[in-house]
Amino acid sequence: MAAAAQLQGLKEEATCSICLEYFTDPVSAECGHAFCRSCITKYWEGLETNFQCPQCRKASQSKTFRPYRQLGNMVEMLKQLHLPNATPQEENLCAEHEEKLKLFCEDDQRPICLVCRESKGHRAHTVLPIPEAAQEYKDKLCSHMEHLKKELKDLHEWIEEEKRNASELKDVKSVLSRCSEVKALKPQEDAPGMEATLQIIRRRTQLLAELQETFPVEMELRYVKSWEREVTLDPGTAHPELIVSEDGRSARRGARVQDLPDTPQRFTLHPCVLGREGLSSGRHYWEVEVGGSTGWTLGVCDESVPRKEEITASPEGGVWAVELLGGKYQALTSPCTPLTPRAPPGVLGFLLDYEGGRLSVYDAQDRALLFTFPGASFPRTLRPFFRIRNPLLSYFLKWRSQTEGWLRILPRSGGH
Repeated sequence: MAAAAQLQGLKEEATCSICLEYFTDPVSAECGHAFCRSCITKYWEGLETNFQCPQCRKASQSKTFRPYRQLGNMVEMLKQLHLPNATPQEENLCAEHEEKLKLFCEDDQRPICLVCRESKGHRAHTVLPIPEAAQEYKDKLCSHMEHLKKELKDLHEWIEEEKRNASELKDVKSVLSRCSEVKALKPQEDAPGMEATLQIIRRRTQLLAELQETFPVEMELRYVKSWEREVTLDPGTAHPELIVSEDGRSARRGARVQDLPDTPQRFTLHPCVLGREGLSSGRHYWEVEVGGSTGWTLGVCDESVPRKEEITASPEGGVWAVELLGGKYQALTSPCTPLTPRAPPGVLGFLLDYEGGRLSVYDAQDRALLFTFPGASFPRTLRPFFRIRNPLLSYFLKWRSQTEGWLRILPRSGGH
């Protein structure tokens, strides 16, 4: 009996605590516990940090384990001994009937023998063969483990998001502190009047220039990336010369006029198309990539702009947009305002603050502010506005919205 117990204990030492079988290609974790290489790899699957030992729960920050060749050799030797798969026979018998415990009673949560199964105490209970019950509970355990690993991953992602939010909040507090510094500037008591005034102007100009370099683009564009969802171009508004892709994610100007129904919503005078989604509240940001074009108009418009007549391309006509025309960039104000980007922008970003009545246009690649339209009271519902002047021009859009999320209209295969 003692020898059998020792052999059984030796077998348990050579058994993986995850699969409950002899070790296969055993490896050792940082804490010293051993597992099958495939078992511990699957157990840690999907985790990026905090790799816990299944036995002692000690965590490490990397998926590091070492081959355990001596243990593997010992397992192979034990296999040659043909040790019994169960505990000694005396421990695997029913204490009441001295029959083998072959069944598992789910109601009483214990193994029983065939005689027990026919007794009054178990006749109405749910009973399974022990191997089937073991597999069922193993499946349940694996399901719970997967659920816990997902929760752990979500928790780590939440922690990282909170760290980023804390960092951004720190940046905002820094900016507000600098703003307070500007506001608090006062002339020195012993400084002459004119010199004191010039001193304040110089200091405020310097501080505001520093804030403008670090806050409007870097901070503002960073915050609008937190919300996302998808939208598409509205093919029902597209001019017959414009070809909108089947997925509604891109548009280009074709060489001929398509045979399309002339509905009230469709542009027929100018080669324009609108975004499908209306904008009537909140802050929204979207990006437009333009390639190989020498002419376009991009921005937002009142959704009631004329579709069959001449469009007055200015805020007075319900259009807030910038354009490239004849090699020159300009904002469509009254009169037009010339724009001087440092390099031809390949991706333009548009930040719309509906309640604030503001539309800002950025070079999204250079992360530079190109123009901000003066405050306005936007009429009713706005929609993203696109006019394609060059036949080879294509648009690729990425959309972000504070109230409705981030919309991404992906480019064509191989594009941006």
